[in-house]
Amino acid sequence: MRTNLAALVAVAALALGATGCGGDGDDEDDDDRLSGRDADVASALADVMGRNLTTENGRIASECTATAIVEQLGGDGVVEGGLLTEELEIPRNPHDFYPLEVAEAVADAYVECWDVDAQVEDVKAAIPTVTDKKLEAFGDCMKAIPDSVIHDTYLNATIEGGDAEKAAALGTAIAACQQKLA
Repeated sequence: MRTNLAALVAVAALALGATGCGGDGDDEDDDDRLSGRDADVASALADVMGRNLTTENGRIASECTATAIVEQLGGDGVVEGGLLTEELEIPRNPHDFYPLEVAEAVADAYVECWDVDAQVEDVKAAIPTVTDKKLEAFGDCMKAIPDSVIHDTYLNATIEGGDAEKAAALGTAIAACQQKLA
């Protein structure tokens, strides 16, 4: 299984339609949480992660996730872990897998930035004919996905020897929730 962060983010974006930034609900700007090289790394990582996202919530999610990763690893750790090059670009030959510390930071960041309300908002914008009842059922289903499933999916998709069933669990759960929109 060949995986890299950009591919994983693209798959997640397609599965979700979009994500938003969760967390503690305060209005603190992610850019204010980091400075110097760390802020530059987070910005570059957010650009890479958000490249295929088309909504404002998707952009916010990529910024939230990138900031959370840099907060855990530091800018140098992101580069050393192979998520970006020294020039803050996607590596020409991305790693098949990441060190456990990097994979844990990525998984933790996706849990921190999981925002069902933003996902529901994006679904409503993408499918204007969807009923409020179906949107509510979709949202309730998405909120019922345990953090452990989100975490385990990203962790197992990015570590060598990761459990394929756990790596697929979030996609399976999201697909079940998307059925509520039909």
